[in-house]
Amino acid sequence: MPITRPTGDQLRFNSSVNGEIILDTYLEDAEMGGRTLGDLMADIFDANGDYRSDLFEFREDPANPGMFQVRVGSFTNNNTGWVTITFTDFAQYVADALAYKNAAEAAKTAAETAATTVAPITANLDDVLAVANSVTSINAVAAQLEGTVNIALTFASGNFVIESTANKPLTMLKAFTYEFDVSDNSNAGNVLAFSSTSDGTHGGGSEFTGNVTRTGTPGTSGAKVSILINDSTPDNSFHYYCVGTSGAGASITVKPHHIDNLAQISADITTTATTVAPAIDDVTTLAVPANLTAITDVKAALPEIIVVDTNIADINTTAQYIANINTVSLTVNINAINNVSTNMGAVTNVNSNMGAVQGASDNADDAKKYATHTINQQFTDSDGNTEYSAKHYAAQAASVGQAFTVIQGDERTTGDANDVVADGSSDTLSFQGLGGAKVRTQEGSDTVFIDSRAVAMAVALG
Repeated sequence: MPITRPTGDQLRFNSSVNGEIILDTYLEDAEMGGRTLGDLMADIFDANGDYRSDLFEFREDPANPGMFQVRVGSFTNNNTGWVTITFTDFAQYVADALAYKNAAEAAKTAAETAATTVAPITANLDDVLAVANSVTSINAVAAQLEGTVNIALTFASGNFVIESTANKPLTMLKAFTYEFDVSDNSNAGNVLAFSSTSDGTHGGGSEFTGNVTRTGTPGTSGAKVSILINDSTPDNSFHYYCVGTSGAGASITVKPHHIDNLAQISADITTTATTVAPAIDDVTTLAVPANLTAITDVKAALPEIIVVDTNIADINTTAQYIANINTVSLTVNINAINNVSTNMGAVTNVNSNMGAVQGASDNADDAKKYATHTINQQFTDSDGNTEYSAKHYAAQAASVGQAFTVIQGDERTTGDANDVVADGSSDTLSFQGLGGAKVRTQEGSDTVFIDSRAVAMAVALG
């Protein structure tokens, strides 16, 4: 582009990046290869100012399967312009994504299985909780039905001693086993026995041996005597005694259940019955072996269920995109992603230069506005400055009717403040419609000329 006026008169603008720039020079630099800036920008942007997606192409390297290639621009030959790019970390990203996908699917399956497993419980949860809240009372009742009672036995002053009491009367419940520990050395030679007659053989009776088991020798470690109380046990008259010593024992009361203990917890039993009875069908349902097994399975899987519950939001999010995850996991897509990963560096470089391309586009647009924007209308450049164009200022100058104003000689009308007076003081002149102006003098004729830059620019711009 030829220079249209002296360097000092050329149009300039301030760039936030490069400072003050001469418009002529800027436009010459922008027009590369004999092509205008608009022509160059059309290679990258469409008519709407959007990036042309057809400029960027990707493919797998035909000569090197598994490698990724990219090219930017328009090419008549399908095999020219391709650049192979690599990005080694992306393959690991894909592998991690697949691992996360598999873990999410496993968690989803576990959650679904857990939901199915606990369904019988959750459907009857209120009844289960009611039973659970009464479990103490239920256990108290169960403890009265059967079990084993341990009794420590010693021998002193010719008598059996239980809980520091000699000849202590005992109460025994049917279905319970009573185990007497006779290992204390005081029991040596003193054999514990049972009879329906007071003092046993010493009182003319016989020894009762039904359901009686002896282990070891009295007075030695591990020695014990056990008896199971059931319907064969005499319940009208029953006693314990010492085989070798008369008067060493006491009476035993046999009962079918522990009436006294049940009476003490009667309120709890009533509460339990009131709670459990209406839900007996649900309790029966839970007692089915299959449901008990399901409850056991849920208990074993409880840590995993807690983990699933903690991450349920993420699992639900993953589930929404499971179709996309399955699509990504296809072998052909994984290969394509691996190929993309190897070329990500080049793609990143292309992207990093987009800012410079956009900056060139903004500068070119600013230059056009500064030169030819519509007369009498301001515009805003890419830096946010509001200005009029050179075309506007040229029109303003042209409307004055002449390009030059001449002041010649002195005027000395007394009292006129706007006169130019040769008295050494300051005088002010106002020129309308001239735009930018330059003052020059002609010494020979004592003449001052005001040259309008806007008119000169209008002549230059046509």
